[in-house]
Amino acid sequence: MTAEQPQPDATPARAWVLRRWDRSDETVTLHTDETTALAALATHVRGIWNTIAGRHSIPAHPPTDDHETVQLYYGPDRDDRPDEGYNLYADVIRGPGHHHPAG
Repeated sequence: MTAEQPQPDATPARAWVLRRWDRSDETVTLHTDETTALAALATHVRGIWNTIAGRHSIPAHPPTDDHETVQLYYGPDRDDRPDEGYNLYADVIRGPGHHHPAG
């Protein structure tokens, strides 16, 4: 008698991909969920908040809400910073690529 083998999970694993860029840097990080990714982006924005504080009615201090912080920084008034941006999306984690035999 043998023990039953666990069946592989049919649902593919997902990761949230955060790509952020500016004039001098581009980073790509993976996160377990959208909330964590947005929190990471908001932490970055809070670290450079002084670059926009006081312009276009931007408050001197960033909001405590991560979504609001990101929206204020990257929102519609960012026309004076066209070289900065981010993408945040979910993607399926895929296993190793398929190997094709030579020949």
